[in-house]
Amino acid sequence: MLFNNLLEFFNRLKAEDNILSQSYPYVLNKKELKNTESNHVVFVGSSDSVNQKMFSFTRVVDFEEKTTINSDLIRNAELTQEYYEFIGIKKYKKQFFDQVIFHPKSFIVEIRIDYFKNSSDNQCVKHFNDLLKELIFAYDPKYLGFFSRFKLNIHSAIKMINSDMTGRLVEICFSTKEGSNIKIKKRKANLDIRDEAYHKAGSKAVLNNLDIYRIGSIYSNEKSENLEILIPGSSKLIHASSKEINEVIISNCVTSGDFNFIKSKISRFLK
Repeated sequence: MLFNNLLEFFNRLKAEDNILSQSYPYVLNKKELKNTESNHVVFVGSSDSVNQKMFSFTRVVDFEEKTTINSDLIRNAELTQEYYEFIGIKKYKKQFFDQVIFHPKSFIVEIRIDYFKNSSDNQCVKHFNDLLKELIFAYDPKYLGFFSRFKLNIHSAIKMINSDMTGRLVEICFSTKEGSNIKIKKRKANLDIRDEAYHKAGSKAVLNNLDIYRIGSIYSNEKSENLEILIPGSSKLIHASSKEINEVIISNCVTSGDFNFIKSKISRFLK
């Protein structure tokens, strides 16, 4: 079975002796990051529990961030007279800490990658695919297409999150049968999109015709607040014949308990 063969391959991995493994679990400084090769995945260790086997990796990735440029730095008078805001793409390196978790009971392989709030959706997908490609190529390149085809579809969790009142809905994007594309984001403290009068009236009017493709909700447990689940679908799903989303963004977790709390909710939404 492929699952067992893959697990056996990961069990044979040996930690490399380089600057990334030597500094783990700490992040390299800016100078070290700049001088370290990008997209080289380094195995740094593994751990066992009753229900799973976890393998940890680290890597340096090329990161892009959209940022506002101070107009005082623009020396071209024509530009400053015609435009009042300047946007640039800042490029730099970041260090990621990634994990691959094997679940023998369900035969599921879970891949977790680092996430930064200023990541674009496209960057997240690229960083995930880069990791998957490196790991599968190290095992056997012919299986790359296999793993790409058999990803877990979590699109069905969207409606469950929308109806789950234990969370606070902070982002929702959907289309209506009439063709309107609605995007709402409200992450201010104690605000739930579903509580706003216009949203209640609108939802009631088009309840059965909402095509939600992106949703974010915030949860709290006994120790932490603002634990967020984001299902990052795009508007491309509106006209797609098959509704498929293969990733979940979990943020603001401080401990492994926070992460497991959110993960258990996702598992329940998918049942």
